[in-house]
Amino acid sequence: MEDRCICCGEIIPEGQQVCKECQEGVQMNKEGYKDPTAEIAVHRASRMPKHIWNVFNKLNLAAGKSGMEVTEIRDKETGKRYRR
Repeated sequence: MEDRCICCGEIIPEGQQVCKECQEGVQMNKEGYKDPTAEIAVHRASRMPKHIWNVFNKLNLAAGKSGMEVTEIRDKETGKRYRR
């Protein structure tokens, strides 16, 4: 009997539970199972907050008139840098 991916059923090497294609697209917990809560949290944490996104877009519109582009913005309060 072959080992199969728990997500898609593809044949995988012995000792693994998930194939490489499924593992790259889904956050897994340390046991190798899907962890949708962690996946959502990582996705939300990697997004730029809406109030910063609005400023970033306005700066890019203004800079675009001169043929320039804003690639990074830093929040003075937190010191966190946001990239597009």
